[in-house]
This record gives sequence, structure tokens and C-alpha cells, in this order.
Amino acid sequence: QIDPQNAYAYCLSGHEYSCKENFDKAKECYEKAINLDQRNVRAYWGLGNLNLKTEKYEIAADYFLTAIRINDNCCFFYTHLAIAFMRRGKYQDALEYVHIGEKVSPSDAFNKFTKAQILYELGNYDGSLYECETLMKTIQKEPQVHILMGKIYAKKLMIQKAHSSYTIANDLDKKNAQQIKNLIDQLQEPTKRQLN
Repeated sequence: QIDPQNAYAYCLSGHEYSCKENFDKAKECYEKAINLDQRNVRAYWGLGNLNLKTEKYEIAADYFLTAIRINDNCCFFYTHLAIAFMRRGKYQDALEYVHIGEKVSPSDAFNKFTKAQILYELGNYDGSLYECETLMKTIQKEPQVHILMGKIYAKKLMIQKAHSSYTIANDLDKKNAQQIKNLIDQLQEPTKRQLN
């Protein structure tokens, strides 16, 4: 209201509307920010993230690429671009972008976790586990890392370790309780089949 030409304010408003899942209003704010400042990299990222949330992955990738063209020294943009490719099942392309992100910021935890997810999807369970174990040295209380480790252990038929990882994840954050219960139930299915 004080400064209607402030692109940054529109961008921040877009983030708020996006968090509240008012996607039409968020899009309007991001576009207004870009109209006021063609190089507003945060607004391009915001539009990309908005399209990720609404499962328009190709459009999301285009916005992330635009953000990278403006600022190619931000790991966050490469990670989100990798996620857009991963969601489309283009895992090799996704892996390429997390590798670029690693060069920009070698210790970025979000990028490492995304890399671990991609490696898991590619069936490289040892590589994925290595990335998770590296993350555990700095962020031990992230339930999503423990869930992914549980999935890796399950694939490697290390059932006790998988169960332990799922239990830790559940203890850290109860909001994933149903997902974790389903994963634990899946661990017991092969055992039930063996008994029958």
C-alpha cells in the first residue's frame, strides 16, 4: 500500500498466498512482481514452485531455468529444477542438476537429500544410503531422511534397520504417522507370505 511499485513486496505476498494454497492470487502477485522487475529471480522461483505444487512440472522447469539464467550461482534453483525433472520420471536429467547444485554449494542439505531421492529412484540404494548417512552427520532430526533410509533398508532386505529408521522418523514427527504405519506394514508382508 505504501509503495505499489515495490516488486519485492509483491513477491513476498506471492509466497504467502502460495503457502495458503491460494494459487491464483499467488500467481497474480508473482506476475506483478515480474512486470515491475524483469530480473526478480524470487518471483520466477515462486512461479516455478507454484507449478510444482500444482503438478505442472514442465512449466515449473521453465521458470526454474529462467531463475538460473538470472542467477546461476544459487544451489536452491538447481535443486528445484532437479525435483521438477524427478517428478516427471526424468531421473538422469534430475541427477545432472543436483550435481551442478553440488558444485555451487557442496554441503547444501536440501540438494543432498534430493540427490539421495533420485539415486533411490534409479535403484542405486548404496549411493542413496551414502547420501543419507552424510546428511545424518549434520541433520539427525529430519524425519524425511529417516523415512528414506527405511525405504532403502527395506529394498536391501535389512528389515530390522528399516523398522528402526521408520520408528525414529515417527518419533521425530507424528504427522507422518499413517505413512510410516503403511511402510512398517509393508515390511511384514514378505514375512507373512513366507509363513503361508
